[in-house]
Amino acid sequence: MKSIVRVMMGITLALALDAAGANALARSVALVIGNAGYKHAAMLRNPLNDADDVAKALKALGFEVTLKKDLPRNGLNDAIDRFGDASAGADIAVLYFAGHGVEVDGQNYLVPVDAKLTHVRHVRARTTSLRTAVDAVSGAKFRLLIIDACRDNPLTRGMRTGSRSVGRGLARMEPTESNMMIAFAAAAGALASDGRGRNSPYARALIQALREPRREVRFLFGRVRDLTIARTRGDQRPHMYASLGAQRIYLHPVRSTPADPPRGVAARRILGPAPTGLSAAVAGLWARAQEGDARAIAALGFVFETGAGGLKRDLKRALRLYRHAAAQGDALGQSNLGAMYGRGVGELKRDEKEAVRLYRLAAAQGYALAQVNLGMMHRLGRGGLRKDEKEAARLFRLAADQGEAWGFAALAELHERGGGGLKKSRATAIRLYRRAAEQGLDYAQKALKRLGAE
Repeated sequence: MKSIVRVMMGITLALALDAAGANALARSVALVIGNAGYKHAAMLRNPLNDADDVAKALKALGFEVTLKKDLPRNGLNDAIDRFGDASAGADIAVLYFAGHGVEVDGQNYLVPVDAKLTHVRHVRARTTSLRTAVDAVSGAKFRLLIIDACRDNPLTRGMRTGSRSVGRGLARMEPTESNMMIAFAAAAGALASDGRGRNSPYARALIQALREPRREVRFLFGRVRDLTIARTRGDQRPHMYASLGAQRIYLHPVRSTPADPPRGVAARRILGPAPTGLSAAVAGLWARAQEGDARAIAALGFVFETGAGGLKRDLKRALRLYRHAAAQGDALGQSNLGAMYGRGVGELKRDEKEAVRLYRLAAAQGYALAQVNLGMMHRLGRGGLRKDEKEAARLFRLAADQGEAWGFAALAELHERGGGGLKKSRATAIRLYRRAAEQGLDYAQKALKRLGAE
């Protein structure tokens, strides 16, 4: 690409309130279980602390949390069954388990503290199938299971197995329903560390990620994975199995800021009364913005920047709205304000370092276009960043994983010339450009024509 990618959105997308806005009113529930005091094995060091700290982190995000510790089989089954009732109709249901797990013939089981496993046939009778937990949360809109149970399990040592297969760690587990993620502390067939400090390496990473600025759930667990790998020096590699669509999902709620009390007062002061002659879509957007909705305010900024929907183009007003939305932590406002700083638009003096700062804030929330723009700054060595095409490729891939057309196009351009540590491949470049072109991206369509692959 010849220049920094500008944040160009279809007006329909700009007017849509995504899942981040909906999270402000979402009902989020969690069941957190820590099993450490096993009767037939040495006590585990961390699960009780892990459960306490994960429960605290989720409560801070507004979750209704049920915390259970050292559950025998009847208690474990009852807790999961009751959580199934509690999570029915919830927007988000999270089930966290820290303790021992076991895999037999490709099926995973959570081990209660009273389990005595001397023969493989005891596993089904004396443990709880992870599938039971998956089924229990089926009534929620988004289901997340976090399993830190891949520890070296002394309960299975010396267990008579006959012809049955007992695995090391846990087996891969693909979701059978949509809108579900299953996060394991270690890869399939690998072991997780119990850790030497207060928390296991995985729990420590999870708690840190939950306390950091909000990220889309896929990127939140990508952060957990990166932290765990770094802290175990590559010995432990968490893995996620997911069946998710294009909708962005956040565990973090969207909160109004103290700078705007009561909600909407400052927004109405900035906006003033709605002008006449607005399209129905923009009029609806204006009404939501007057109530203080940061995403709607940012989207109105885009409308003023482009002069769409019956509004006269007004860069000063667009800038004011972006600043207001960005101050409330809205990723669209941060990203579009960054783009204005990057170009030096209107009254703004060009300031690429400020653009990078804003892109980073939005990219940390999983905002795909900000990831692309930040990637371009890394690729070109702009805004105080050293030139780093590998980091650019990583950011482009994050955006492409969300289905962002510019993410596909930016990756395709690197594959065309073998940049960013990527293999030079005309075929891969064409495939990625086509993914972008399918979304109507003119840049990608021109690239396909240039490559003779229309």
